[in-house]
This record gives sequence, C-alpha cells and structure tokens, in this order.
Amino acid sequence: MTFSPADLLLMAVLVATTGLIVLVYRRLARLDELNREYESALNDTAQALSAARDALTTLNMDGREVLVLLAGRIDDAHALIGEIDERVAHSDRDARRAS
Repeated sequence: MTFSPADLLLMAVLVATTGLIVLVYRRLARLDELNREYESALNDTAQALSAARDALTTLNMDGREVLVLLAGRIDDAHALIGEIDERVAHSDRDARRAS
C-alpha cells in the first residue's frame, strides 16, 4: 500500500490534532478541578458569613437585654441614692433638734 504526500500530510495533521485534543482535555480537567475548589471555597465563605451574621444577631439581642437590665439597675441605684439622701437629711435634722 502506498501513501501519497497528501495522505502523509493528512496523517500528520490528524496526529497533531489528536495531541492538541489531549492537551485541551487535560486543561479542561484541570479547570474542572479548580472550579470544584473555587465552589468549595465559596461554600465555605457563605457558611462563615452566615455564622458571622448569626453571631452578630445574637450579640445584638444580648446587648439589648444587657442594656435593659443595666437601665433597670441604674434606676434602682437612683432610687437608693434618693433614699439615702433622704435618710441623711432626716438624721441631720434629728441631730440639730437634739443639740
């Protein structure tokens, strides 16, 4: 069987095309792997952001509770200070009367 120069040229082009297809396939496989890694990183980031949002929500709610409790304690302290001032004033009057 004899090959003409055109047949040899077509065979060379076919071999070159096959080689390039193998290279493209490898690059696509690598791209697919990188895409999976990127998707995994995005999922991890989304989970971290969701956890951070939940933590901030909890912190905000806890902060409000602490603020309400603190305001109540401050009101109680003001009432006690008023009562102490009243008793001191009353004892001062009693001491002046006794003198």
